[in-house]
Amino acid sequence: MRVRREAWVRERVSWNPARLVCLDEMGLTTALVRRHGWGRPHRVTGESPRQWITVLHQTDLTAPRVTEGPMTFDLLPAYGREFLAPTLSSGDRVICDHLASLLGTGVREAIEARGAIFLPLPP
Repeated sequence: MRVRREAWVRERVSWNPARLVCLDEMGLTTALVRRHGWGRPHRVTGESPRQWITVLHQTDLTAPRVTEGPMTFDLLPAYGREFLAPTLSSGDRVICDHLASLLGTGVREAIEARGAIFLPLPP
């Protein structure tokens, strides 16, 4: 593990920051969000989002997606094809953490189909 981390540190010095793309997801707490209120002329009810995934480029934030519930092996391949892939260019380096559903099928294929490089963080 240590060798892989050291290799990552040595290699990343040569990467062009303008071509780095960070893919990350996070959960949102709904405990403090009101699920009802008053709007004219009726009472308003609804649910708040629970999971957010987005892509951070050097200059902007792209491909946002909010889902109710966790990101699953079913949702992520579609996200990779429909939201993530169109934001990528050949030669981009997509960095992500070790979320099992990100490392599963579909996401890597969508990234590599655009000519981008898939780079999960070292353990």
